[in-house]
Amino acid sequence: MGTSYLNSLSVNFLCFCIYVVYVNYDLHKPFGLDVTSFAISTDDQPKPSGVEGKKSKKHKKHDDSYYEPILNASFYLYEITHTNKVGPEGKYGHVRGRFCMLDWTKQKTAPNTVPRYSDVINKSWKKLCQNDTSVRLDTIVKKARHFDKENPTKVHSLEKAGFIYHESRCGSTLASNMLTVADPEGHRVYGEPTVLHVAMKTGNKKLINDVLYMMGRSNDPKEKRVFYKFKSSLSRHMDVMPQDVPWIFFYRHPEEVLASHFEPTEIDEVVCLNSRNKTHASEIELATDYGKNFTLLTDPEVCAIRLASIVQGAINEHNRTKRGHFINYNSLPSSFWDTALPGYFHIKVNEAMLERMKAITGVYSKTTWTKKVLKWEKMAAEEKALKKDQKRAADKFMSSQYELLEELSASPDG
Repeated sequence: MGTSYLNSLSVNFLCFCIYVVYVNYDLHKPFGLDVTSFAISTDDQPKPSGVEGKKSKKHKKHDDSYYEPILNASFYLYEITHTNKVGPEGKYGHVRGRFCMLDWTKQKTAPNTVPRYSDVINKSWKKLCQNDTSVRLDTIVKKARHFDKENPTKVHSLEKAGFIYHESRCGSTLASNMLTVADPEGHRVYGEPTVLHVAMKTGNKKLINDVLYMMGRSNDPKEKRVFYKFKSSLSRHMDVMPQDVPWIFFYRHPEEVLASHFEPTEIDEVVCLNSRNKTHASEIELATDYGKNFTLLTDPEVCAIRLASIVQGAINEHNRTKRGHFINYNSLPSSFWDTALPGYFHIKVNEAMLERMKAITGVYSKTTWTKKVLKWEKMAAEEKALKKDQKRAADKFMSSQYELLEELSASPDG
């Protein structure tokens, strides 16, 4: 009797529990949980990165007004992303470009205060560039080419008038500043533009040409030419750039350029030592040619090998194309307005241009980077020893290249 009663009670309780579960399931809120979250649904599968809700940002449709600031050349390309899977050949897929409005006034009037493209961006960020636009690059390039063809009086392509490469610490920034002030209204000068550097490192010529196209558009009828000054390491990627653009390469005496990198008052890091952590294949190859293990090199040797690999990139490109010109740092600034501008970049220099260039040479070309106060007389004994190591490294790894550069510089074709 007792057992039967308990069994009946258990059955009733079980039925009651099933009823409660059913009712709450119907209400979709059992004990505060959404039971639909346990159901199998395609909506609950992991979503690709960048997807919001059911629609990805990259597939979002935009009306014409979204593209208008880019198409009318009011917005400038300052960054490209999603390049990690881009190969040297073929289409570049889902690379995206970021565009924003920039104020070039300071760069045009006082380029020594904003020598790099990143400085122009930073100066414009708070007021103009925060409201940027991100679009698929191949889409906007196609639209821009069509727009430019249909609206030749609104937007024009600037002449790609010159590329500036350099060994580093040898006057390239001063040269780009002189280019700017020579004709502030007519020249646009990009100083070490990261957006182009990223494209160059992919080796994809279609991507590079499209980036150059977007960077070289203008809605200002007074702008005529565009110049690009690169980071020194990009001299090892010259072969992927357009062959019809004149280029110059600045170099310096090996001991001088090494001393500049290890300058005792330099507040920045010794940049050439970055090769210890990010070693370029050409640096390992060059060290091996000299019978050296790159990992066992001294600091001056690492820097000498890095600089030698950069110089070799320019020499290789010159040998391959028989193009390009080499300028010794010690010939600046007069060689720039006497030879480089009229002879290499085909720009006639008048008196007003010359006066502006002479004026800018009296201002340190990178005032935003560091204030230099040379105190060589206070160098410690270990710094003097370092200079001896620099001389040995320069003599061993760089001297023969320097002699060749001097020959090329003196040649009418060099």
